Amino acid sequence: MKSQVWLVFEREFLTRVQRKSFILVTLLTPLAFLLFFVVAGLIFSYQSDDKSQILVLDPSGILAEQGVELRRFEFQYFSGTEEELKEKILVDQLDGGLYLPSISDNSGEAYEFTFLSDEPLDIESTTMLNRSIRSQLRSFRMQALNLDDAVLESLDVEAVLSQQPLTNSGKK
Repeated sequence: MKSQVWLVFEREFLTRVQRKSFILVTLLTPLAFLLFFVVAGLIFSYQSDDKSQILVLDPSGILAEQGVELRRFEFQYFSGTEEELKEKILVDQLDGGLYLPSISDNSGEAYEFTFLSDEPLDIESTTMLNRSIRSQLRSFRMQALNLDDAVLESLDVEAVLSQQPLTNSGKK
């Protein structure tokens, strides 16, 4: 009985494997997957060289003093009111505007700034802009409070939790 099953298996296997289509599919399927992932990776890694023209109203000088540059944005600084900023963006047909309100004190935890545009920013640009403003705001506050960056970094302590298992007797 075993020999008959083995003979049928061997015959079916050899007839399937010896076909050109089986060999082609076996070799081309992994190449097709590889090609798909390479093309998808190239598409997602593509970044345009176009920079958005952003008009910045910054009465406190948070960005202007630091000379901030981001790869997707080209900042032009503006002095005036928020309404004049909106009007200038529309008249000059700029990509958007950034309004950073004055800082009244350095103790506030939240700082809300506004991006003005007819089209919303994508997630990556929003994150990049938010992170940059947060960093510049931190530097601005440190300067206003006469704090040294080295002193603040020395306050950051890494806490490591070590675990020790106990047995019933209370020892390792």
